[in-house]
Amino acid sequence: METRSVRSYRLRGSRITPSQATALDRFWPIYGVEIPEGKLDLPALFPDSKEIVMEIGFGMGEATAYIGQDFPDVGFLAVDVHFPGVGKLMARIEELSLTNIRVMETDAHILFEEHLADQSLDGIHLFFPDPWPKKKHNKRRIVNPEFLSLIAPKIKPGGFIHIATDWVPYAEVIE
Repeated sequence: METRSVRSYRLRGSRITPSQATALDRFWPIYGVEIPEGKLDLPALFPDSKEIVMEIGFGMGEATAYIGQDFPDVGFLAVDVHFPGVGKLMARIEELSLTNIRVMETDAHILFEEHLADQSLDGIHLFFPDPWPKKKHNKRRIVNPEFLSLIAPKIKPGGFIHIATDWVPYAEVIE
């Protein structure tokens, strides 16, 4: 399958702090998930979870950690492309002794296109995606008809997608 040519994100460089780099090195074997050859085995990643939710673009992971803490029966697969955020989230997972969050450093589009089985997720969190407010950049927005068509088959019947934005024009497009 052809990978998207227009990315919904822009890599922000590798400004990773020493503590984030240490967290990545130390905790990746515990909380990190490598991209598999085939489909992800989500039940094996979250054997004690009643539901599995993917969070796309968790930033520095603070909200992800607190949501994981508040919902210990839910398995959270946190996906982002930003290594400093991955390291920061892993440090928070360890600090809070959470067992229900796993982290992937990859483009969510690739996961949906190649590595997730249909009806494998109970829900998706997409909090404050970049609104790309300039008209010429609107094509980079992650929430668009193609993306929704890509993710819809991966959500179980009765599942959900929670999207939050603080930019009204983008909210209107999403709605």
